[in-house]
Amino acid sequence: MLSTHYLPFSYMNKRLLTFIGFIISGQLFAQCPTDLSVAESIKKFAILPPDQTITQLEKLYKTTLTCKNIQDSTRGNLCNNLTYYSYIKNKADKALLYSKLSLKYWETYVKQKPLGLTYAAYGAAAYHHLLLSYSEAIRYYRLTIQYTNDPYWKGYSLKLISDLELELGDYEGMLNTLNKAESFAENNSQSHLLQLMSQIYNSKGIAYSRLENEKKAIESLQIAQNFYQKSFQISKTDEGELKGNIHANMGISYYNLKDFQKSEKNFKKAEQIFIQYKFNHLIPMRIHNNMGLLYTAFHHYKEADLIFDKAINALKNKKSVELSRVYLNYATNLREENKIDSAISNLEKAIEAFPLLDIKKQNFSIIRSKRTLFYILRDYGKSLLIAYQKTNKPELLSRSVQYFSYADLLLNLMRQEHQGGQSRSFWREHSRSLYESAIEACLLAENTQKGFYFFEKSRAILLLDNLKEHNARQLLSASEQQKEKKYQEQIFELQTQLEKKPENSAEYKEIVRNLSAVNEAFNDFKKDLEKRFPAYYAAKYNEDFKDLATFQQWLRTNQHQAFITYFVGDSATYALKVSPEITRFIKIAGNQQNLTTQFLNFCSNIDSLNKNFTAFLSLSNQLYNNLIKPLEVPEGRISISYDDHFLPFEALSLSAQKNNFLVEHYAISYAYSANFLLKSIEKKNQPAAWFNNISFLGVAPVHFAKSLSVDDLPLSAGSILAIEKTFNGSLLMKNEANKQLFMQQFPDYQLVQLYTHADTTQKGPVFYLQDAPVFLSEINPVQAVKTEMIVLSACKTGLGKNIKGEGIFSLSRGFSAIGIPSLITTLWSVDEKSTYTITELFYKNLKAGMPKDIALQKAKQTFIQADNRNILPVLWASSILIGDTSPVEQSDWWFIGLLIIILSGGGLFLYLRQQKQKP
Repeated sequence: MLSTHYLPFSYMNKRLLTFIGFIISGQLFAQCPTDLSVAESIKKFAILPPDQTITQLEKLYKTTLTCKNIQDSTRGNLCNNLTYYSYIKNKADKALLYSKLSLKYWETYVKQKPLGLTYAAYGAAAYHHLLLSYSEAIRYYRLTIQYTNDPYWKGYSLKLISDLELELGDYEGMLNTLNKAESFAENNSQSHLLQLMSQIYNSKGIAYSRLENEKKAIESLQIAQNFYQKSFQISKTDEGELKGNIHANMGISYYNLKDFQKSEKNFKKAEQIFIQYKFNHLIPMRIHNNMGLLYTAFHHYKEADLIFDKAINALKNKKSVELSRVYLNYATNLREENKIDSAISNLEKAIEAFPLLDIKKQNFSIIRSKRTLFYILRDYGKSLLIAYQKTNKPELLSRSVQYFSYADLLLNLMRQEHQGGQSRSFWREHSRSLYESAIEACLLAENTQKGFYFFEKSRAILLLDNLKEHNARQLLSASEQQKEKKYQEQIFELQTQLEKKPENSAEYKEIVRNLSAVNEAFNDFKKDLEKRFPAYYAAKYNEDFKDLATFQQWLRTNQHQAFITYFVGDSATYALKVSPEITRFIKIAGNQQNLTTQFLNFCSNIDSLNKNFTAFLSLSNQLYNNLIKPLEVPEGRISISYDDHFLPFEALSLSAQKNNFLVEHYAISYAYSANFLLKSIEKKNQPAAWFNNISFLGVAPVHFAKSLSVDDLPLSAGSILAIEKTFNGSLLMKNEANKQLFMQQFPDYQLVQLYTHADTTQKGPVFYLQDAPVFLSEINPVQAVKTEMIVLSACKTGLGKNIKGEGIFSLSRGFSAIGIPSLITTLWSVDEKSTYTITELFYKNLKAGMPKDIALQKAKQTFIQADNRNILPVLWASSILIGDTSPVEQSDWWFIGLLIIILSGGGLFLYLRQQKQKP
């Protein structure tokens, strides 16, 4: 793991010392004799040893509390000094106490001494920062911004907030903060503001690098160099630390791009600068640590060993994240050398050297640099697993699973700390190797229950979070929901504006700043909701993860033969079949990804199928033999959670010589994960009231606005009318099938049928209504969603950006995230006539009371049997069912009507009879 520290704490300490010196000089005090004598005493005590200084200052402070003529600024000054001396004596509790008292006193003195108030807020923030109390540090940095009128202090405080976001791994939030910081320092020729701009762009380079956008990272670092040079030309002050740091970060970006020559060149340049300006203490963690990894990449293992040893000796075995990082990287090199015992030893030292960490207590919530700790825990688990595979010692395997569990727990905490979707997605991608190793360890340990847990944690966790957040939102008032909706609309609008402006234009930069401000306000709003509404917070972050036994009970209740979940790794695929009574956990050798890609290409191309149907059958049967046959799944209803994307299992063939597709033997549905499936139907949407005759909404624009550049769908009109006859309901057709009406109405219907076009774009998945496109990010209604199922009969509604470890960000996923338990979606461009026929058959089967999976299976079987030419999977396999499979709850209108007539008639009869019996 590469080391990146763009602003060392030594720089902040200089700021604090300058601040303390400013206070001790007495320049902040009012010219009152009593206050002046206090100031003189503070200067006198400063020459004593720190312990004695603290004792004398505390006595003096207690005395001032009894003196009414002592001004609050004097007490604030005393508390600032007590904060400083407590900090240098490692008395953290006292330092925090006095920093807060200082701020309290300066707040009462704001009319006369605003600068003192700024310094007090900054001092409290800096101490919280240094003592790793990040949420409090951010709060006080924001107070500093609020209290100061100086653009430098505003920008610099925001810059320091971005440092904290870096430590927390929230790289998207970090970029938003830096964009706001830039607005206070840009277009200025003052040296200190130019240097601040250099720091900001240096930090942007780190954020982009962490988000794996190395091109933007290098561009930002080059801008940082330019600002640094402009600052130097004015001030002629060249301390060198920032200058060397920019080169070190450039070396990291080139390393990530595998341009090892440029990487080495920049690391050596940084080392020369640090030596020239006597920052030798920075070399072990910034240069030697990274150069060691560079030598590992070159396979120069001996040189790497020597340079890691050099870094460890220089850091002198004092507990620090930097030392832990060196041990972590040293272990990576040792694993490459096949020295697994030495690698384990170094990882144990990395854990031991990590500040504040108590692994037995799992006190991960107080840890800074969770990113580094995650890699340590993950790699320790991996190394123990490798050692077990060599020695077969059971204790190594059990410890391996234990440390994978620790790493997973750490990821849970990081997920809650991150507000931005991009940062959270980044961590989902980087958790892949953890879960692959964890699943392998559970397979070897024959620990199916824990294996099921790691399968589940390997996918769709962010989707599960989205669903929990949506459900939690229903606990808020209508006004709070509207506020959230307004923020989301603002963000979407600014993102749309951003696409239309050149990246280097002034308008683009202004929109970026506005977007950063709205994002920050939105995040603050959500945090405020969590504080004010405990039930909302509990529902949003509920980690009620369903175990294997709970899911087996669900299978029994819902009459499913099995649930199958897969994890596709780099060299092997893992599969777990869960039946109501038994499980089967296997490892499938070989890379299945190439086979599945070929299979999908065949399925979606009618010309390829016609020309090479024999080759297709052979491939289809090969995948069946690899993925299904070893699991011994009985015929019937099965649900499948494949890894990252959906695969049309119905089109796999039991035979390589003749078509014998699984659709003939299994009613197959799909799930993002077992836990998401259970959560999505936990509060299953209730059908419309019995007296409401509208439970179906059919949407068919038929003709589209010319500005959308999509083809008309003339056949959709007849099909939607045919379905409406099966399910009495409401229709939005032609001009009525517009964006406004659809967004208003669809949440109120039990079933929604969409006949339209869909696509994937840079802004994400989109489908088209008569007048406008609807993007995935816009599907977030304020009101509770009553919809039980949406059928997306359009091209590629199941496609989108693939986030490793999370899946395809598709239209179907967007509807699932708002609590719609059942979706029918398409995996490729569909034949219009075939799709309409299968959809109409599906609704007839659904009306007959069939479960959704069986209704779709029977519809496909009927379609295939109707014509020999319909055997090609391109015509019928694209539509798949995701989620809940239960039958649609229907009101028996005729029975209810008859019952009303009978009861009414009976009541009338009894009434007339009573009237006749009256004298």
